[in-house]
Amino acid sequence: MIRFNKKYLVIFAGLLLTINIANSASIIGEAAPDFALPSLKDGNIRLSEYRSEVVVLTFWASWCVRCNQAMPLYKSLYRQYQASGLQVLAVAIDGESDIAEQLVEDFNLEFPVLLDRDHHVSRMYELGKMPMTVVIDREGSVVFIDSGFRGDSVKRIATEVSGLMEE
Repeated sequence: MIRFNKKYLVIFAGLLLTINIANSASIIGEAAPDFALPSLKDGNIRLSEYRSEVVVLTFWASWCVRCNQAMPLYKSLYRQYQASGLQVLAVAIDGESDIAEQLVEDFNLEFPVLLDRDHHVSRMYELGKMPMTVVIDREGSVVFIDSGFRGDSVKRIATEVSGLMEE
């Protein structure tokens, strides 16, 4: 029987998490990978349709507590900056439209919720810790990524978005 030392398991898990976060950070400064996903209300939505807008792309799941904690921030940013060219796209990785519809209803969301049923887009963006927020500038480049929604995430995401909206 193999025995695992808790200390080494914690170190190994931390290393894997660091690698995942580092991988997703590797797309900062690059063109955001384009995709098309079905939305709950508007048929298929393609990221490149929003090329002249600032986009907040968030990956979430219904079972993710921090994802649900982050939704009011995305809702607030959308309401504040939509008229100035901000688009929020919430990518649900649960794959079930009824789960996503319930979240839309619970939070009274006004922005598109997309369904990544086969996790193709999640892999393109090297999804690590959730929720993962990707901020994309008006030229289509990834300028910021927040993974895990911890500590100062609200301030960092809001500051990044407001800075881009002023440009």
